[in-house]
Amino acid sequence: MLERRGVTLRRGSALLSVVCESGGIVAGCWDGFPKARRGVRIRSRTSSSTGGGMKIQFLFSAMVGLTFGLMASSCTSTPGARSLAPAPIPAGRVEALVRRAAQNDSTALVIWKEGELVLERWFDGEPRPIESMSITKSVTALAIGRLVTDGRLDSIDRPLSDWYPQWREGPKSGITLRHLLAHTSGLDPWFDRLRAEDPVAAVLDSPLVSSPGTRFEYNNAAIILLPAVVHRISGKPMDELVRDEIFAPLGIRDFSWARAPNGIPYANAGLQIRPADLARIGELLRNRGTWRGHEILSSAWIDEMLRPGTVEPTYGLLWWMEPTGELTFDTSTIPSGDPLRGILDPYSARPLRFPDLYDTVAAALEPMGGLSLLDGSAHGGVLKWRRIEDVAPIGFRANGWGGQNLIVLPDSGLIVVRMREIRPGDTPEVIERYGFNDELGWAVAHLLD
Repeated sequence: MLERRGVTLRRGSALLSVVCESGGIVAGCWDGFPKARRGVRIRSRTSSSTGGGMKIQFLFSAMVGLTFGLMASSCTSTPGARSLAPAPIPAGRVEALVRRAAQNDSTALVIWKEGELVLERWFDGEPRPIESMSITKSVTALAIGRLVTDGRLDSIDRPLSDWYPQWREGPKSGITLRHLLAHTSGLDPWFDRLRAEDPVAAVLDSPLVSSPGTRFEYNNAAIILLPAVVHRISGKPMDELVRDEIFAPLGIRDFSWARAPNGIPYANAGLQIRPADLARIGELLRNRGTWRGHEILSSAWIDEMLRPGTVEPTYGLLWWMEPTGELTFDTSTIPSGDPLRGILDPYSARPLRFPDLYDTVAAALEPMGGLSLLDGSAHGGVLKWRRIEDVAPIGFRANGWGGQNLIVLPDSGLIVVRMREIRPGDTPEVIERYGFNDELGWAVAHLLD
């Protein structure tokens, strides 16, 4: 077990940026967007640890001038990397995944196996909270599950009109909490409603674009109603409920959560959390809601939350299913005389295995730049992901734009967290280039092959 002394983080002022679906990053975009209040900030005095989707249209990031206090540790390993309690994963495969994560400009990579920390690697700086983007949605589902677990919420099939009587008449009367959790509410997903002084009121006034429960449409705006309902049921802001009833038992103390101007925590993004602490959340779910013998979420809620949806089978309740899939090479766009095609053609007719890509092909491409050659604009798209249909998922994932990922494979006992801190000046093209989503899922699935 790695024991770490308390950590004090001193932060500069927050920077709110907006990423439009078709545009770039508007740095420091306070104009036209109400100044967001900082979320709950927890500072760790003492702590101990065994380690620890879609493009959305805005992000909460830290300002360039973040200043971190000294982090003291009793661990004597090389700075930036900690490995504990070796697990039965071939060492060469962990090293290959680390190399590939580095090539994809990762900030941190954490691997757990059967409840033990295998690796925590920081490629850039010291351990710190990182904006998790849409992983915030998945944590919001845990807040709803906490209310279900202890009986404060009797059903997620209750209509929103139970809390917002203005919806008791008309087509919105049929919208339930389940619909919000499954992105099937039918509400107009126009993102700019989150920029309102009162985004809850703005979403309540939004029109329907489809009948509730009939169509999956990823909706960053509509889920602002979930923290509002959590507050009405529990009597406290959702970020504080998560802090007290989920994060505290897990030993998660160093995080922040951005709030809207009316004080409601955002649900689409805004949670800044350490990668190692995301792994703790993964371990909680791998153990079906129990942490060190203490039930935080009921196993019934875990089953409900992680069941593939009827409208969209790749999605549960604010969690993505981790599908069975294959990586292949598509060399058709590479000129026949290009040396790259000569190297890749022998592997293009069959699905790639771990040694194919991370050993043989990587070694052959090393003189040309290694596998990172396949991530650039010139050869982007050569690696193709093919989802195998009609096969049960092998796990589940919380996914955030820019390459924030928490992957849990329960049967393999594997939890992998990869995060990339989005930097001021990053263009959407750069952020997408280093997303590392499909390849990461494939690599995790084959770590034990």
